[in-house]
Amino acid sequence: MGWVEQDAGQWWEAARAAIQAAASAASGARVVGICVGGQGPSIVPVDDRGRPLANALIWMDRRTEPERRALGEAVGLRPVLIVDVLGVIVAALAVTLSPVRRLR
Repeated sequence: MGWVEQDAGQWWEAARAAIQAAASAASGARVVGICVGGQGPSIVPVDDRGRPLANALIWMDRRTEPERRALGEAVGLRPVLIVDVLGVIVAALAVTLSPVRRLR
């Protein structure tokens, strides 16, 4: 329960396809910028060439709830709901600080 992962390779392929489609649709027009957005924070472990080593642990993943609570208490934060921006930031920090191997 609480596992929410996504394949970061699929994100990259979808972004590439969308950019190629947009460039084709521009049909010779001058392109002045491209923006790719997403939801976050998400953690993607990568190798030395930037290739994903595992699925991305996205912000909705709840496996680090104990770490999130402990970290929040350690820095003096009151308990917050996940929809609270502060709670999302603390949850992201907990995921970052937790060993990825333990979560697998």
